[in-house]
Amino acid sequence: MAAQRQMRWTFGMIMAVMAAVLFLISMAPSTFGGAEGLNYAWRLGLFVLLLGAILDTRGLFLNRATISIFAPWCLLLFLHSLFFVFSQETMFLALRSVVLMFFVSALIGASAASAPESDFLRTFFFTVFLGLMVLLMMAVSNVLIGGWTWQEARLAKAELQFSGAFSANSAIFILVLSAFYLFSGSRRMKIGVLLVLSIASIILATRTPIAAAVLTIAIVAVWAKVSRLASAGNLRPLATLFSITILGTLFGFGIYASLADNPDIAQALAGRTNLWGIALDRWSNEPFFGSGPISIAEAMANSFSILNFTESWQVDRLQNLVGGGLHSVWFQTLAMYGIMGFLVLTWLFVRLLTMALVADQSTGLAAIVVYVMVGGHFEYAGLFANPNGPLDFMAAIAVFHSAATAKRVKRLRDEL
Repeated sequence: MAAQRQMRWTFGMIMAVMAAVLFLISMAPSTFGGAEGLNYAWRLGLFVLLLGAILDTRGLFLNRATISIFAPWCLLLFLHSLFFVFSQETMFLALRSVVLMFFVSALIGASAASAPESDFLRTFFFTVFLGLMVLLMMAVSNVLIGGWTWQEARLAKAELQFSGAFSANSAIFILVLSAFYLFSGSRRMKIGVLLVLSIASIILATRTPIAAAVLTIAIVAVWAKVSRLASAGNLRPLATLFSITILGTLFGFGIYASLADNPDIAQALAGRTNLWGIALDRWSNEPFFGSGPISIAEAMANSFSILNFTESWQVDRLQNLVGGGLHSVWFQTLAMYGIMGFLVLTWLFVRLLTMALVADQSTGLAAIVVYVMVGGHFEYAGLFANPNGPLDFMAAIAVFHSAATAKRVKRLRDEL
């Protein structure tokens, strides 16, 4: 009977597959024809996914937990745009964040209202996962042609990204997120997928997503041991303290790395230390409300004189950077929105981390939230970055759908 329920496809599940294909097209537009508009195919995919959800549930349901996390961030962005006299870039960022909040809230609400065996969001994620694995293997084959060296792999990866054929960092981030999200109940499958992704990351000279995954597993393992020492009544305060400690440690390391004149750290972080140094320099000029939106080129020009370069490649890499912000949600927030924005970001992540750590571990929620948080320390991507790409929406869907699933599982167990 359970197998028969799993084979019963709904309109929502069919449209979830269509939406996933549109997301895949936007991640590798040149592979699917190269038209400029294909970069935004994922936006159409959002509408297709929401339409399928509405057809399945015959209504529009909003998830309050999603809104409670995103609304303070959206309010911060709107207030900040007022402070900078309706800055166009900040207003657009605020509007995009509202769009993210609405779509994710509606999708999570619809999923909670639908039958568990008709989970269109997992269907969507699984289709994206399979498609990205195919694209990943194609990219690996491309890089291996003609021999492999680390430097050649980095150049080939950059060429694939700039041509629109494949973005290794984003794809592997989503694939790792999918492993935590889809295979939380199967340890063997999860380890197998992560092992394959680790090998692919080495071949593509892509370190950040896998390093973040290793750090995530370590943090969750430490919490599993720490939580055993707490009673049920003390679990939430302990989780809050643990969350603050982890956030403080990661950001503290970032500050140390950006201020220390250490070539080994600069090499390991691939030049991020200079970007974070730029962020600290901008923040020191406007500590409370930040300096507002600024391009990488302008930020680099203003702060170039205060940066420490221990190798010539650091200068070349910084001058050739065309995207990715300051490669950290935390440092970017500090520079753009000052200490006020940074405190809001910290408060929201403490809430998310505390919720995840005290939830049922079988849902994989803790690993998902920690991974998104860790990734945000080393890349400008995730829940509170620039919600103008598929990665940010998929991270939000994984976090809040897993949270809703954990809540549903706990309720069912309490009833039993």
